[in-house]
Amino acid sequence: FYSSPIEDECHVFCCASSGAGKTSALAIPSIRSSCKDPSRGTCFCIDISGDISSNCAIPKKIIFDIENPATTPYNVFYAVDMENDYNIQNELLEKLGFLIMPETNSSDDAGAFFLNNGRKMLIGSLIAFYHEGLDFVPICKKIVSLDYKTLLYDIVRTNNENAIRYISSFSGANEKNSAGCKQCADHYISLYANNFRMANAVRRPKENELCVTPQLLKDHSIFLCIPDSKTDIYGSFLGIVSAQAFDFCAARKN
Repeated sequence: FYSSPIEDECHVFCCASSGAGKTSALAIPSIRSSCKDPSRGTCFCIDISGDISSNCAIPKKIIFDIENPATTPYNVFYAVDMENDYNIQNELLEKLGFLIMPETNSSDDAGAFFLNNGRKMLIGSLIAFYHEGLDFVPICKKIVSLDYKTLLYDIVRTNNENAIRYISSFSGANEKNSAGCKQCADHYISLYANNFRMANAVRRPKENELCVTPQLLKDHSIFLCIPDSKTDIYGSFLGIVSAQAFDFCAARKN
C-alpha cells in the first residue's frame, strides 16, 4: 500500500489479492468520507464489481450501468455540443477519432498504414455526419453499413470541406488498400455499431433527461458500472470515458 502525505495532492496505490479487502476497507470508506460534501470533493469510479456504488450512500451520485436498460446515458458528444466554435468542434471530433483509434507501438508498417488511414476515414465521417445532426452511435452504424466507396461519396456529398480534406488522399488510391483502411475503422467502432446496449446507453439525452458527462464531476460523483467479466467487450468504451474524464480534470484550475 502506497499513499501520499496528507498535506500533498493525494495519490493512492493499493494492490492485494481478491477478497483481501481492498474495496471494503479502502475504496468504499474513502469515497464515503471524501464525497459526503460534493462542494469539497467528488469521485470518478470504475465499478467492475458493482458493490462500490451500491455501498456509497453519498449525495449527487450518478450511476452509469451498461446492463441496466434504464441507465443514465453517457453523451460522448457533450463537449462538442457545448462548443460554439465550428473549428474547435472539429478539433474535438478529431481528438475523439484518436481516442477511438489510438496510436499503437507496433513496428508493423502495414498495420500502421491501415490504422492511420482508417482513422482519417473515421474522423472525416465524424465531422461530416456530426454537422448533419447525427448522434455518435448512428454515425458508427452508418459507417459500418457502407462499403468504403459509398462512405467516401457520402462524405463528399455533405460538401463539408473539413471532412473532405481528411479523405482526399483516397482519391485514386489502391482500392484494396482503401478497403483495408475501412475494415480497420470498422473493427474499432464495431462495439458502438453492433452491440445492442450501445444505442440506449451511449447517446444524447432526451428532453429533460440527465446524461453522464465528465463536466458533472464539478459537483457530482460518477460511477461506471461495467461487469469485470465484460471488460473485454466494453474496454474501448471505458478508455474513451476515462480519457474524457481525465481531459476535463486536467483542464481545470488547481
